[in-house]
Amino acid sequence: MEIERSGNMSKVIYEALAKYKKNDKLPYTEYFSLGFFETKDLALEAIILAKQLSGFRELYDKNFYFEKLYLNEGIPRNSNTDDTIKDNKIFILWYGYDIDSIYTVGGTLGVFSNYEYAELAREKYSAWDIFIVHGLENFGINKVTLNKRQWSDGFVKVYD
Repeated sequence: MEIERSGNMSKVIYEALAKYKKNDKLPYTEYFSLGFFETKDLALEAIILAKQLSGFRELYDKNFYFEKLYLNEGIPRNSNTDDTIKDNKIFILWYGYDIDSIYTVGGTLGVFSNYEYAELAREKYSAWDIFIVHGLENFGINKVTLNKRQWSDGFVKVYD
């Protein structure tokens, strides 16, 4: 699916997610990335399958959702920018840092068709105060398979 964004055609990638919060007294919510998908239907299918797994079964429907990400967003675009996804692999620019001895915050900053584009975005974001304060080692790049669930097992709530 192609959409127009900022004058360029950008491919949408859907990240399927689940969130869990023990109670409203805690300021933290835990997030689980269920995978990255080319279509909304594939993201919803991953959510349906996750709802059948241990830990996820106990969550409410409102705890499952997806985020729209735009392929190669956040890098300078020109006529040489290649939005082709090769071998069904994409590169995820992520961040994560500890806020105390139990909890880590984190998330996805972007999805890219090749490693070099993810590096360009990482260089751009490395100037942000949050990464300067918490350290540049707290964000990185992973190669993931598009349209493949990242959670095939459930989880156990350790801190209940």
